[in-house]
Amino acid sequence: YAGLDLPNTILAMREQSDGQIVVGGIANKMGYFARFNQDGTFDTTYANNGEGVIDTSFNGRTRFTSLVVDDHDNAWFACESAVSVDGTDTEVVVVKIDQNGNLETSFGVGGIASYNYSPYGENGGSIDIDQQGRLVIGGTSETPSGNRGYLFRLNPDGSFDSDFGTVQ
Repeated sequence: YAGLDLPNTILAMREQSDGQIVVGGIANKMGYFARFNQDGTFDTTYANNGEGVIDTSFNGRTRFTSLVVDDHDNAWFACESAVSVDGTDTEVVVVKIDQNGNLETSFGVGGIASYNYSPYGENGGSIDIDQQGRLVIGGTSETPSGNRGYLFRLNPDGSFDSDFGTVQ
């Protein structure tokens, strides 16, 4: 127990190659992320004194529910239930944070990529990186007949990989 009293909810964490720990979650309806040293203290060289929030500019909440760290200590966060720009449903949002705690602007649009498959909404679930550096994201899509799972892949720049799977 590191004795931290965080005003945030931690939902995901991963250890980097150097032993530091990156966490993600929610704070004030925004995506929360932080990095801790091996002794449990904030890494004050990361983001804003060790922690940061991302506002995806949507009308609802952004909650980082899953994350993966690559070989260069860049972190990708998958979001659950980010409300769409028009406020009518939810979208899957993927955010890339570089090794210094800044949005990686070469990914998606300014470091953020969003995807909307169903007019009824999506919930982000899991994220991983394949051997070619592409992101694989899975979760739940809402439909009138019930929830259905989805799985899609993104290229390293955040663009949708249309060569992966089929839409049913």
